[in-house]
Amino acid sequence: ATVAQSPVPPVSAPGTPVPAAVGGVGQLKPGADDERVTIERDLYRLVVTSAGGRLESFRLNAYREDSSAESPALEMVDSGDVLPLGVYWTRPDGVVVSDQGLSYEVRVSEEPDGRFSIDLGADGPAQERIAKRIRGGPGSYALEYAVEVKAGYDTSIGVAWSGRVPQTKDRLSAMEGPVVYLDGALETVAAVSVAEPVTRNGR
Repeated sequence: ATVAQSPVPPVSAPGTPVPAAVGGVGQLKPGADDERVTIERDLYRLVVTSAGGRLESFRLNAYREDSSAESPALEMVDSGDVLPLGVYWTRPDGVVVSDQGLSYEVRVSEEPDGRFSIDLGADGPAQERIAKRIRGGPGSYALEYAVEVKAGYDTSIGVAWSGRVPQTKDRLSAMEGPVVYLDGALETVAAVSVAEPVTRNGR
């Protein structure tokens, strides 16, 4: 992994960003507001930013943006204000807040077999502790993502994902959407637009 120094729509401001805590790979590094972690494997290259703990890029090495010889690897993350893996949670007063303005601590661990883990941690405006973990490895496009919000009050949490919906004549081939495990069942949601968020509640 190489670490290079280098906004989810406003729901409500999370308060003053808490600075992250710097060290080498495998240790918590106080991140700059825009610190990036890059992981390269045989099938993909991903970039995670400490600003908001977001997935900034996920490129598929075996695929291209178009048929031209100079085409870059296919980007699966739609660049814009809404980057994937943002976290929302509900305060006791019912207000939904996000981690958009938080600066995350970052820890990267790599195994001899090529598997890796990116751990991110940040403190919220009301003493919440937000923890994220992204895991992956060679030979598979799958990423494991886990998130936890520890708060001194009961809360529900949500995760944001944004992606590109291709504009094709065949409507079925242009459908994509979240797949989530809720209340003991796997649920898929078809989408032909990313203009509006899709919300599902459960555990």
